[in-house]
Amino acid sequence: MSPEFKPQSATQLVLRAFTLNFQMLWTFIVIGFICFLAPMILFMIGFVMVAAGGPGSAGAGSVILGLLLIIAAFVAYFIAMGYFYAATILAVWLRLTGVKARISQIMGRLRGKVAWQSVLVAFRVGLKVMLGYLLLIIPGFIWYAKYVMAVPVAVVEQAYGRDAMDRSAELSEGNRGRLVGAFIFFVVLYYTIVFGAQFGVAPTLIAMGAPEETAKLVQSLATIISSFLFPSSLIFPVLVYFDAKRSKEALELPTIGDLDSAQAAGAGV
Repeated sequence: MSPEFKPQSATQLVLRAFTLNFQMLWTFIVIGFICFLAPMILFMIGFVMVAAGGPGSAGAGSVILGLLLIIAAFVAYFIAMGYFYAATILAVWLRLTGVKARISQIMGRLRGKVAWQSVLVAFRVGLKVMLGYLLLIIPGFIWYAKYVMAVPVAVVEQAYGRDAMDRSAELSEGNRGRLVGAFIFFVVLYYTIVFGAQFGVAPTLIAMGAPEETAKLVQSLATIISSFLFPSSLIFPVLVYFDAKRSKEALELPTIGDLDSAQAAGAGV
């Protein structure tokens, strides 16, 4: 294998996912606001209607309608998650290839069946991997490594359903052990940061004698910071996909290590 197409190490992929997360944070915040605004509104209205409902027929009707809106909010949330994932893939793709694009252009590319098919592929892969984890965990890791690139395939190559999963399996062949190792490393690092920020900071401050109100405020800020790390869990499969494309098909794409140089030159979103 030519050195320029040698796969990136698990450490490089994972750390680059976190680096990109913070370099593109504003992009992800805006995309997230666009994608999740409708579910948030539905949930808030439903919650208010349930809370305001009281005894009597009118109150009961308000509670029922509120519950229906809350259910609709959860459904809309999962759809929004698919759109957010697809938009993340497009944003990272453009960033890696040095193409400048506005967020409106990124979201505009999700019209038609691309986003819907991406949602369906993500749902299908999620069920498959979840089933694998229920089957004594190990099959879950294997299926994750096999199908981790299915959603990026759906967005970039517009191959859907079983075709996207088969394409992911093809790209991952020969590198699944490395992908499992990278995934485990990512999960451990990600949740160490998240749980450390959410549940480690406040107890430590209280133990050091800080006021409880201050500790709770810091914990709330840590929770917000943890939410900002969420895009890294979506960026990681995208980096894996492009890395596999480079190593298996000699895709002419800047190496992950070249990303800082591209950013210095003003490329990307």
